[in-house]
Amino acid sequence: MTLRRSTATMAAWCLPAVLTLLLVAGCAVGDLPPDVPRNRPPDGLFEDPELQAIVELQVRRDGPGILAYLGAERAALRARAAFALASVQDVAAVPALVAALGDPDAGVRRDAAFALGQARRPEAVEPLAAAFAGEVDTDVRRRILEALGKLPSLSAATTLPGLVTREDEEADLTLAIARLGAVGGMATEESQAFLLARLDHEEAPVRGAAAYYFGRLAAADPWAVHAPRVRQALDSYGRSAPEAMYLVQALGKLADPQDGGRLRGWLEAGADWRIRANAAAALGSLPPDPANRDLLIDALDDVSPLVSDQAAQALAAGVPLPSELPRLETWIGSHSDRRPAVAPLLSLLARADSREFVFAWLDALALDDVVGWSAGLPALGVMPGQEAVERLLRAAGSEDPRIQGPAMGALVRRWGQDRLLEANHPLYFRVFSEALASGNVQAATRAAGALGDPMFVALGSVGVLGQALGGMRDPKDLEAMIAVLDALGGSGSQDALPVVREALGHATPAIRRAAAEALAMLGGEAPPLPGREEAADPAVPVPALDWEALAALGAAPRWILDTDLGRVVVQFAPEEAPLTVQTLVRLSREGKYDGVLFHRVVPNFVAQGGDFASGDGFGGPGFTITSEFTEVPYLRGSAGMASAGKDTEGSQFFFTHSMQPHLDGGYTAFGWIISGMDVADRLDVGNRILRATVERGD
Repeated sequence: MTLRRSTATMAAWCLPAVLTLLLVAGCAVGDLPPDVPRNRPPDGLFEDPELQAIVELQVRRDGPGILAYLGAERAALRARAAFALASVQDVAAVPALVAALGDPDAGVRRDAAFALGQARRPEAVEPLAAAFAGEVDTDVRRRILEALGKLPSLSAATTLPGLVTREDEEADLTLAIARLGAVGGMATEESQAFLLARLDHEEAPVRGAAAYYFGRLAAADPWAVHAPRVRQALDSYGRSAPEAMYLVQALGKLADPQDGGRLRGWLEAGADWRIRANAAAALGSLPPDPANRDLLIDALDDVSPLVSDQAAQALAAGVPLPSELPRLETWIGSHSDRRPAVAPLLSLLARADSREFVFAWLDALALDDVVGWSAGLPALGVMPGQEAVERLLRAAGSEDPRIQGPAMGALVRRWGQDRLLEANHPLYFRVFSEALASGNVQAATRAAGALGDPMFVALGSVGVLGQALGGMRDPKDLEAMIAVLDALGGSGSQDALPVVREALGHATPAIRRAAAEALAMLGGEAPPLPGREEAADPAVPVPALDWEALAALGAAPRWILDTDLGRVVVQFAPEEAPLTVQTLVRLSREGKYDGVLFHRVVPNFVAQGGDFASGDGFGGPGFTITSEFTEVPYLRGSAGMASAGKDTEGSQFFFTHSMQPHLDGGYTAFGWIISGMDVADRLDVGNRILRATVERGD
C-alpha cells in the first residue's frame, strides 16, 4: 500500500528499446500523470447550518467560538471544529486538541491531529506519540505521523524513528522524518541514518520520501560525509525513477566536480523531464567545465520547455567561454519566442559585453511586448557601460507600469555594483524615490529594497520611506508595504523607529510581523514576533460565504482552464476550502482570468498565474481572503493559492510539478488537477489562460 499513485510505473512506458532517442528529448511531455491526493472525507457541509456556523467562525478567526464546538454532542461538529482550528492556529486550543486525540470518533481524532501539526507547538510531540501507540484507525495514524513531521522540535526528530509502524505506513513515516529534517531543520544522526537506509527501499514512495530530504536541504553539509551512499543510491535508480530528481538536486548542492559525468548522464537520458531539469540546475552549480556547458547548450533544445529554461539559467550562472557566444546568439535568434530561456542567456551575453546583440534584441521589441521587456531589461542590469544605464533610466520612466517594474528591478541589481562610487548616489536615490511614489507595486517594492541601503540615509531615505508607507494601502500595496518596513529596518537609522512602531498596530498580521522584524533589526524593544496563528483585526471586514451558491456547485465541482497550450481541469475541494473556491468561481464567472498570463514558473516547482490586475505577480483583486489550510497535500498536480503571508490570499494560484511537502499546511490547497497535467508541465512564463469556466460536479 502506498501514499500516492507512483509515477515510476507510468514513466516506465517511456523507455523504448532504442534509448538513444531519449538523449535530449526524453519522453514526450504528458506521460506523467498527476498524483491523487488523500484528503478529508466529506461531512455534508453544504446541507448542515451548524457546520456552516463553524466555518463562518473560522473565516472570522474566532478561536474561542470554534473551541466551544469541540464539546458538541455530534461528532461531525467536533471534527469540523478541530479542522477549523487548523486554519485559525490558536495556540490556546492546543490542550483541547490534545484531549480530542482520545475522542471516540476517528474523524475527530484525525482532524485534531492535523490541527496539532498546524499549531507547531513542541509540547504536542509527547501526546501525539502516545496517541499513535494506541491508535487503530489508519487515517488517524497517518495524520499523526504528518503532524509530528511539522513540529519544530528535536524531540519529534528523536521520537519519529522509534515509532512502531505498520508496513503500509513506511512512506508516511519516512516523509515525516524527511520533512522535519529538511524543512524544520530538525535532524539527528539517527533520523539521517533512517533516511539513508531507505534510499534503496523496494517501494518507490519510500525511496522518494527519503530522497526528498537530501534534495530539499539548502546545503549539503549535514550529509556530505555520506555522499558515497547517496551516489550509490542514485546510480541504482532507473532512468525513469522520479526519486532520482531529488538525489540529482542533492549532488548539485554538493558541487563536487567528480559528479559531472554522473549528472550529465541524467541530463542526457533522464526519462522524466523533472529529473533533467534538476540535472541541468545541478550542472550549473559545479565548477567550470566545458563538457558540462556544452551539454547545457544542447539541452536548450530539450522537448520540455522547462528543462530548456533550467539549462539557460544554469549557463547564465557560470562564466561563458568565448566559443559559446556565437552558438548562444544563434540560438536566441532562432528562438526569440522562448522568452523564459532567452532572458538568462541575454544576461549572460550582457556580462560578456555583447552589447550590440543585446541592444539589437531590445530595440526589436514592440512597445506592448511585456514578456519580452521582462526578459531583456534585466540584461542591462549587468552590462558594463553608461549606455546600458541610460537605457534603463528611460525604461524606468516609461508610462507602462509593466515595463517600469522590470526596469526598476534591473536598476536595483545595477545599484549593487555602482554603489561604491559616491557620485552615483544622488541619481539612484532620485530614481528609487520616484519609483517608490509611482503607484506601481512592482517598481515600488523593488525600489524600497534598494532604499534600505544605509548609504542612502544621509540623502533622506528614511523620510522618503516613511512618507511612502503612509500613502500605501493594504491589500493593494501589501508587498510594497512589507518591503518598506524591511528597508526601514535595514537602514540602521534610529529615525525609523517611530514609523516602525506605529506599524506594529496595523490590522494586517503580515504587516505587524514585518514591523516587529524591522524593530528587531533596529535594536528596539519589540513585542513578541507575531506568529502564523495571529489573526487579522476582527474589525476588518471579511467576505461572506454564500452557502446556497456553494451547494449549487455540487460536491466535486471542476475548474476548467483553457490555455493557449490546451485544457487543464482542476477538481475543487469545496468542503475543505469553501471561501477560496467561492472566490475563484466568482472571479472566473466574471471573466477576470480570461487572457491572464502565467507570470511565474519555476521548473519542477510551480506554475503560477491569476494576477489579472498587473500581470507581473504584484497585483491582486483588490481584496484578500483568509487562509484555509486543508488536508489536501501538495503532490504532483496540486492547486494552491499564492500569498504574502497568512490571510493575504487574493486571486493568484499555482500548480505543483512534484510533491512539495514544505508547502503543506502553509498555503491553501484548494484542489488538484484531474486532466491536463501534460499541459501544466508545459506552461511557461507568457502562456495565457484563454477562458476560465466552472462545471458542477457530484
